[in-house]
Amino acid sequence: MKLIAADHQGTETAMIDASSGAITRRRTTPFGGPRGAAPTWIADKGFVGGTQDTTTGLTHLGARECDPQLGRFISPDPVFVATDPSRFNAYQYGRNNPATYSDPTGPQAPDLRCPPKRGRPRHRAGRRR
Repeated sequence: MKLIAADHQGTETAMIDASSGAITRRRTTPFGGPRGAAPTWIADKGFVGGTQDTTTGLTHLGARECDPQLGRFISPDPVFVATDPSRFNAYQYGRNNPATYSDPTGPQAPDLRCPPKRGRPRHRAGRRR
């Protein structure tokens, strides 16, 4: 039996042999392309949990296919937001920042609408001023 571990965005990065404890690591570029020699892997899941197509080299992410070598989707985003200039490139993946944002379903992901919060909150709950 083998166990698979994924990173914070769902990309499978380690496979652990339950009987021997041996760990096989799979390293990827920020957009999911292979980094170094690709190990033998028991699952077809890849970048952000998408299904890898070994014939085309693309990763199926819900509504669209992503090319990990280009770091782009191969079709435009079906959800276009005219008020967000960062969405004008309909082929981009995760606002061109895959370490911070992910889009595992293809169309505009929820985390793309709300940028990550940075810094400390301006006030604490229950504290009076």
